[in-house]
Amino acid sequence: MATFSIGTKTFKLGAIAVDGGMGTVLTSPGDVRENTIRVTQGDFSVNNIMAEGKSSPVYVTQKNGETTLEFDLLTHDPDVMMDLMGGTVTGTDPNKIWNAPELTPIIEKSFEITDLQDSVWQFPRVQVMARIQGVFTRDEVNVIKVKGVVLQPTKTATSPISYGKPV
Repeated sequence: MATFSIGTKTFKLGAIAVDGGMGTVLTSPGDVRENTIRVTQGDFSVNNIMAEGKSSPVYVTQKNGETTLEFDLLTHDPDVMMDLMGGTVTGTDPNKIWNAPELTPIIEKSFEITDLQDSVWQFPRVQVMARIQGVFTRDEVNVIKVKGVVLQPTKTATSPISYGKPV
């Protein structure tokens, strides 16, 4: 029986678990722009090892391609901006201000996407790169463009991507 991941029910992120596996305290970063969540698994790279005088490879090695996760965040909350881009937050609600970092920090998070068929996609370790895309027109909206590269979790025997219907 075929299932299709059409649409997103929930989208959450949070700190990677202390043991290096999937984070357990995940929250929504806010409103994500419709139709912008994308997971793309890159092509494999193949290396054919040839022997003199032979026209076919004697060995083939392969590496996984880079898997990326991307979305546009509509929410401009100073705490979320600090969480995804680094920097600092000053002030208190309703007068909080996000201050960009001088140097871009390395930020890693766990991500979880539940699709409209209640199947769950988990990414235990994702290196996050986020940037502001300010569009000050009547036809567009300001977003925080987030791109993540799925990394191998540091917890032993943990897959970088899992998918299915949990119990």
